[in-house]
Amino acid sequence: MDKPEGPSSHDVVVSIRKALGIGKVGHAGTLDPLAGGLLVVLLGVATKLAPYIPSDPKVYRGTMILGMKTDTMDLEGRP
Repeated sequence: MDKPEGPSSHDVVVSIRKALGIGKVGHAGTLDPLAGGLLVVLLGVATKLAPYIPSDPKVYRGTMILGMKTDTMDLEGRP
């Protein structure tokens, strides 16, 4: 799934579970809530295959605004 920025990986799993009416839904690696990108989702009996999915390291691409500072040191904080 192309996870948007905002929801956690768990939030995405819950929404898929509700939308499809499937009891077993999982993911093969967490993406930070502020990150968007590929979230591998497993459905039904396929959730047992998670240990066999390659666990390549995550790669993040970001943008910086030089000279900007927030109270939380991320985009969610107040400038």
